[in-house]
Amino acid sequence: MKHYPDMYLDIDTKELDPAAIKKQYSMIKQIAEEVDPEILDRIIPEIYTPDMYDMVINIIPFQHVIYSIYMINDDDDTIIRFMNQHQIRVLATDPARLTGDFLNKLKENSITVYAFTVNSQSDFASLKAAGVHGVYTDFLPPC
Repeated sequence: MKHYPDMYLDIDTKELDPAAIKKQYSMIKQIAEEVDPEILDRIIPEIYTPDMYDMVINIIPFQHVIYSIYMINDDDDTIIRFMNQHQIRVLATDPARLTGDFLNKLKENSITVYAFTVNSQSDFASLKAAGVHGVYTDFLPPC
């Protein structure tokens, strides 16, 4: 990242254990500070719960966060309220969670949406037409 200043890194640890989260993000912070502290401005963590958000932000006050909601069962309004309270502007989720009503609420709140994992070009086109900004994929080529 030091040699490629236009590179951003999404950290998707899939970890919920508080001790592991603290260890991982403490290591990221230590290494980035040794290499170049400005790198931290280009690291974007995926968080999975409100508790994880607090743990991560207390270690590194990231500028940007992705709220990946597949590990929670909160209703739409609770999710949006949490995101607005913490100025989180990007949500990632399974396409099945993206009902028209939820997508409209996300748009009304200026929240950018990504869907995962989408490996069909036609599914991607449908999601894009519905207002999804992008997808996580195993092999679709960039558009």
